[in-house]
Amino acid sequence: MKSKVIILGTMLCASLLGVAQDVAQDSSKLGNLLKIECSFTGVGLNYELPVGKKLSLDNGVGLTAGVQVLNDRVHYEKNVFNPSSYVKSELKYYYNRHIRIAKKLPTSFGQGSYFGYQSKFMTQRVFDDKLKLSNILMCEGHWGVQRVFSNNWMINFHIGLGRAFDFTTKGSSNYMAFGLKVAYFIRKMK
Repeated sequence: MKSKVIILGTMLCASLLGVAQDVAQDSSKLGNLLKIECSFTGVGLNYELPVGKKLSLDNGVGLTAGVQVLNDRVHYEKNVFNPSSYVKSELKYYYNRHIRIAKKLPTSFGQGSYFGYQSKFMTQRVFDDKLKLSNILMCEGHWGVQRVFSNNWMINFHIGLGRAFDFTTKGSSNYMAFGLKVAYFIRKMK
């Protein structure tokens, strides 16, 4: 129950932050982005904000496939009608923005390549206590690419290594981190 309250509060705070002006398309500065992301394992609401010229912090909440660590392996359990909830935070370091600017390539909305560190906490099933999974913390380092492919659409790909800590079964495991997300900008802000 506490996790549902935390998620609802985070979503409310993120939606209240969406009251600034639009960023120009040719801006080379990292901007604040409020977006809906969809991946193979779930859907979420994210707010990405700059914390430096090359750093951004991408925070999000959402629904995803449930996870357990069984026999030292990360096991995903997909159930569309009974997902798990998550809260995540990812720090991104964009290392090639100056090269993209020199080549007159677009850099708006965090377009570029980056190194990231992500922590993601996933809960047990949201709706059904009979099919419990685990409370999991997943920490990973990865390399990624983020591009805008249409007016309000972005694609993000990352690959790396991570470690999962299962608080229910008390297990832990290394895993290969792979992510492919499509995002829709709700707001593009300065």
